[in-house]
Amino acid sequence: MVAEPKYDIRLTGIAGGYRNGKETRVLYRDVDLTVPEGEVFILLGRNGAGKSTLLKTLAGLLRPLQGEIRIGEERIDRLPVHRLAGLVSFVSTEKVRPGNFTVRNLVGLGRSPYTGWTGRLSETDGEVVRRALRLVGMEDFAEKGVESLSDGERQRVMIARALAQDTPVILLDEPTAYLDIPNTYGIALLLQRLAHEYGKTILFSTHDLQVALRTADTLCILEGGRFHTGAPEDLMLSGAVDAMLAGSVLRFDMCDADLKLEFRRRGTVFLEAYRQYRGLFEKALERVGYAVTADVSCPDRLTAQVEKEAVSLELTLHGRNHRFDTIGALLALLRREEEKR
Repeated sequence: MVAEPKYDIRLTGIAGGYRNGKETRVLYRDVDLTVPEGEVFILLGRNGAGKSTLLKTLAGLLRPLQGEIRIGEERIDRLPVHRLAGLVSFVSTEKVRPGNFTVRNLVGLGRSPYTGWTGRLSETDGEVVRRALRLVGMEDFAEKGVESLSDGERQRVMIARALAQDTPVILLDEPTAYLDIPNTYGIALLLQRLAHEYGKTILFSTHDLQVALRTADTLCILEGGRFHTGAPEDLMLSGAVDAMLAGSVLRFDMCDADLKLEFRRRGTVFLEAYRQYRGLFEKALERVGYAVTADVSCPDRLTAQVEKEAVSLELTLHGRNHRFDTIGALLALLRREEEKR
């Protein structure tokens, strides 16, 4: 017999937004949504779509304008603060100003719901903190000052604080903001591991479509007050990803399952290249306005060979032949040729 999930999140008839004086702005309404236990659920949408508002509502920091939210069987609006703090931890997008805190001190704040008014950590609390730091790869940084950390290290510490809170649900508002590419994917894969190996229900928002498409179990696109939810591939096929990009300089390429920039089209080239390098040359040509065609009768053509990291390129363009030993030189000529036309 399969056990019922204990810590899934269920939204029923939710309307969300915020009040500014006497004015109420509604960002979405009549939302029915389930965030499955033990999954990575990613919110995606443009600025102002309501991602942060939804996260703060789920964390109990904002009240929904309408409807109810349950974690398992518990309605969060009926829970005392200490009980909610045992169910949900929240990592906000705001940069922390920790003063003279060490990494261990900051992560230890996650134990506040369990330490009582004294705030003193027991031996058990200390072990929870150590385990949290170990999980995020920051155990060796325990005695370092938080101010000395890089953005990526600091974000790992904030996730460790949420882990020290020992909640089944972790909410994160843009956890990869301000991070470089390696740290962005490192954090995303860490969150995936926490969901899949430790059973945490992970819900986070992001503006990074590629991170969302590659790491989400369930993707939720907020667009125009509507929620489009499903596996990333289902939302690609349904057109929801395209709709989110409408009117921008980006488009979604179904063949590559990737984003494309809408460069100005200057010409078309037939490309001969080894399969493992085709994508590299296609993207380089696209950047200077040339699309690659499968039409072998195309008079403009590029033959590319790569041997032991050395490049040999032959280009026929407008009836003239050119040779290059770097891709940069090829692209420079293509830019100059089009400036003449």
